[in-house]
Amino acid sequence: MVKYPDGTTEKALMWMSLAFLLMGILGRIVSWSFNKTLFLDEAYVASTVVQRDYSGLFLPMDYQQGAPLGFLLAVKTLVYLFGSSEFTLRAWSLLTGLGSIGLFYLILKKRFSYPFPLAGTEYDESAYCYPEEHCLDQENIRRFSR
Repeated sequence: MVKYPDGTTEKALMWMSLAFLLMGILGRIVSWSFNKTLFLDEAYVASTVVQRDYSGLFLPMDYQQGAPLGFLLAVKTLVYLFGSSEFTLRAWSLLTGLGSIGLFYLILKKRFSYPFPLAGTEYDESAYCYPEEHCLDQENIRRFSR
């Protein structure tokens, strides 16, 4: 078993990395599964995707919105295949979020000396909380754990 200068072992780092990876994956899936209503700007983009055909996505968007063409085409394909539910409209963002976890992991593994990098793969609660919601900050944790 390899021991690093700070006293950690390779096996401990492997399990910690796997735990962080799973937290990131589960956090994104759980957030997506809540099926929150679309915000106004998301609804405007969704309206454009749902109401237009593929060629219409190449034109300027309604409601002074803007989005990358690749995103619009990917979401339109998902809508075409699975219908226009809010789950479907957010599925591309979920898939790219999950892909980013793996990509960050591979980049960090190549860049740093530890074989199981932790940074960049953890669950970031701020990515799943909106300003008007009460996220699990330290005060809320203390209040609900009494």
